[in-house]
Parts: sequence; structure tokens; C-alpha cells
Amino acid sequence: IRSLFRRLQSGTNLSVGEKLNAYPGNIVPLMRKLGNRKFFQEIIPFSMERYKNYKLAANFLYLENIGIDNIGTSNIYDFFERYKDLDESSKEYKNALQVLNFLERSLDKNMAELRNQAWVNTLYLFISYLIDKKYSLDKTIIRKFLIDFYNQVQKAEQEIDRELIKFDIESSRGTTSKKSLQIRHDIILDRFFSRYEITAKDDNRFLMMNKK
Repeated sequence: IRSLFRRLQSGTNLSVGEKLNAYPGNIVPLMRKLGNRKFFQEIIPFSMERYKNYKLAANFLYLENIGIDNIGTSNIYDFFERYKDLDESSKEYKNALQVLNFLERSLDKNMAELRNQAWVNTLYLFISYLIDKKYSLDKTIIRKFLIDFYNQVQKAEQEIDRELIKFDIESSRGTTSKKSLQIRHDIILDRFFSRYEITAKDDNRFLMMNKK
């Protein structure tokens, strides 16, 4: 609070997370509950200073409401104004909580693969999609896939893998545009489903199996 006050006094611009934290409505405590979870405090390797965790949590709520879309600041601010009464019974909060619960069970502390916000948003959308489509998720498989996929992206230029070069460019830009989010989402899904075949487990669930 003192740091925030000093920045206000000195005329320093507040971050998006700091501004969202001052918004009215029930949606703000939801953002805080999500943003203070283990995923942000222990698993993401970069600093959460100036409430970056709140901005990411806000992104997740927005994406659960809208789907893949531009997560620039104006859209997030507008979302918080229009959905200020969002509460714990909402699908947005429940879905985000389910995704974070799975990620916290699956990933190690300080996952280097989540090197920036673009990678975090991509991973979130990836897991949210799999949960929404009712795939039975294996935490070991997901963790291994993330590590392997990240390493493949790092070697993309050497391997002349144009698709992964494109993914890396979009991730390095850190862009929040709908187009960039969709490109990264489509690529990671394509690589995942090209590696794992989906076998029906029962009428509503599926089992992930390694392709031979």
C-alpha cells in the first residue's frame, strides 16, 4: 500500500493490476482469490510485482466469459465494469478455479517454460479447452508435453520448423491480440493432438494415449 501511495504521489502510472484492484464490485475479490493462488506465487517464474498476478487472473475470467479475444487493457476494464457483480457461483470463476487446480497439481515450482505472460495465457487457454471438451487429463502427460513443446519451440529455427517459429514470434511479442492468441492456441493444440491419440473412455470422457 505504501509503495502504491508513493507512486501516486510521484505521478507514476499505475499498472493494470493495480487499477483493477481498486475497481468496485464482487468481481475484484474473485480476481484476488485467483491471483493469490499457488500458480501465480510459486509456479510462474517471473515477478508478480505491481499485481501482475491480478492482471493475469483478470485475463482468465475474461477469457472464460468471452472466449479467445483481445485481452488488451480496454477490454479488461470494460469487462470489470460490465460484470462487476460476478461472484463465486459464476461459470467464469468456477472454470478458472478448475483450470488453476489442475495446473497446480501438474506443474513444478518456477516452471521456466512459463517465461512470460504470453506463455501463461497460452497454457491457460490450452488446459481450459481440454477441460471444456471433457478430456480426461493426465497431469504427468501435460507436464511432459509442456516441457517438450517449449524445448521444440526453442529449437524451431535450428530445425526450420516454420509453425513453431511463428509461435515463438507471437509469444516473444507478448501480444494480447485475438489473432495472436488464436494462432498460439491452434498451434499448441495441433502439436498436442498430433502426439496423443484420443480414445473414448465412456460416453462423456476420453483417455489420452501416446501415439506409437
